[in-house]
Amino acid sequence: MKESDFESILAKYPDIIEDGLILIGRQKTIYGRRMDLLFEDRFKRQLIVELKAGPIKDEHIGQILSYEGMLLSADNPDIRVMLIGIRVPPNIKKSLDHHGVAWKEITISQIKEFLSSKGDSELISKIDEELFILRDKIKEERTSSVNVSNSLSKSEKVKVIEGILGLVKQSNYTGHMVLGQALCIVQSGIKNVIATLRINRNNNFEIRIASVEGEQSLRLANFFKKKGDSLNNFTGLIFHEENESNRNPDRYKIAAEFKYDNSNCNNNYLNTIKNRYIEVVETFKNLWK
Repeated sequence: MKESDFESILAKYPDIIEDGLILIGRQKTIYGRRMDLLFEDRFKRQLIVELKAGPIKDEHIGQILSYEGMLLSADNPDIRVMLIGIRVPPNIKKSLDHHGVAWKEITISQIKEFLSSKGDSELISKIDEELFILRDKIKEERTSSVNVSNSLSKSEKVKVIEGILGLVKQSNYTGHMVLGQALCIVQSGIKNVIATLRINRNNNFEIRIASVEGEQSLRLANFFKKKGDSLNNFTGLIFHEENESNRNPDRYKIAAEFKYDNSNCNNNYLNTIKNRYIEVVETFKNLWK
């Protein structure tokens, strides 16, 4: 979702944040700093909202604390500050709570459900349209990758995946290789569900989340139906179904791919891929709950 669209939704429907809010303005400049949204709450206090159309990150904490310190130094006790994101990771929640900074997590699924309750099909269509555009862009990148890249050999793929697995293990995750397919397999933290990383035939990295028995296949399929949009939004990837029900009724998979830069395959790059892989696993675990 574009940040401007996220801002428009909150400006139009401030009650998705909290009851009794009245919009004062968007992109308002206060004490020389531009703020995303400014509201008046039910107690007649000003509420400044800084929003992120994605996950809240470490650097955003410093940003919001800087805003708060600046506003407090302006000697205005009636001003409140809140950080809002599509996802607020558990460690960020703890840090914000520790510093007494207000925050709110509003997921894509929650937004669509809220808009549906308001009968706002126009905004729902806009969100869905953005997702379709993103999917088409990824398809074009896949086609381009196939056309311009020479296929990597199995040994080259194994070397890259082995390097990433070594970094995964250093991060205290349990994983192993399936050399016949150059797969790195990490336990998802959920019984009978695994997360795999490989370099596919398009020479792109591919992350799969798969069940290994019938009951979990049904649960994973239901999870993807209800929370697939949130998984895509939080990870920045586009997952799709790879159902093998015709061949194996006990196995259900979702998969997403992203570009592999084989011109930049150093340790720092592999560590970046490892972090992305683990972030997908952790995001999936949090959404599964």
